[in-house]
Amino acid sequence: MNFYSNGKLMISGEYFALFGAMVLAVPLRLGQSMKVQPAEGTQKSLIWIAKAKDREWFRQEFFDAGFHYNGPKTGQSDYLQALLQAAGNLNPSFANQAMHTTVVTNTGFPQEWGLGSSSALICNLASWARVDPYKLHFLTSKGSGYDIACARSQSPISYKYMGKGMAPFVQPVNFNPPFAGNLWFVYSGKKQSSAQSIGMIRQEAFSQKQAGRITDISLKMISETSLDMFMKLMGLHEQIVSEAIDMCPVQKERFDDFPGAVKSLGAWGGDFVLAATHLDELLVKQYFSGKGCPVVKNFGEMVIHV
Repeated sequence: MNFYSNGKLMISGEYFALFGAMVLAVPLRLGQSMKVQPAEGTQKSLIWIAKAKDREWFRQEFFDAGFHYNGPKTGQSDYLQALLQAAGNLNPSFANQAMHTTVVTNTGFPQEWGLGSSSALICNLASWARVDPYKLHFLTSKGSGYDIACARSQSPISYKYMGKGMAPFVQPVNFNPPFAGNLWFVYSGKKQSSAQSIGMIRQEAFSQKQAGRITDISLKMISETSLDMFMKLMGLHEQIVSEAIDMCPVQKERFDDFPGAVKSLGAWGGDFVLAATHLDELLVKQYFSGKGCPVVKNFGEMVIHV
């Protein structure tokens, strides 16, 4: 059996996704595959092998209905065990089905890029276990679940978190603006843990009024046809989030001389940022390479869109 799920990026929303704001998110041409094959010989366990760009980086063997494993405890092994156990709780027949198999996952991008290796894993595992991917996500994560929606989508989406245990609102949108060639995804050079970032936020700093403003910005971004106006929306979005989480916007902190707009995507402090500018490709890549960020991808190169 073979499964595949897309990577993701959140264009708008960030932390406000957990407080009911409508967010704009895009599925990516990069993702993660999962191959499930029968075990060889008398193997009575689940052998899990994880690869990134065809290079193995993780291997673990799980036993019995509880998916126990031997050897030293690691964060990755514990996380995968929790996912497998949750899948088993949602589908009691899954544990027996999973034994006597070898699973190989392969992520099509470096792990440190933060493009959704965990959400793609959850969706692929849910497909194999025949369980609801949102239920599996909410059992094992505190995130809004927008990345689960992107993993299965073939177009950008608007997404609204309705609360843990409730079905989210997901709607495909036509987000492929006429200035898409002026939008760039830039890897900041460091990985940011979404789970840790969520754990650090102060709920009292997020008002419904602010969430409503983020929703308005998301809706305007979807339909905007002017690059200059889109850049203004990016700046306004950064200002609102900055006030809520008490952090300096990434453009002011690292790219204050950039001739355009730069905003964080997802958890602040790492992963990818979005840059919008009238500069041509050569100048954009020269600028960010000079800032220690050589990974620069155009919107059309990264995003799945209709």
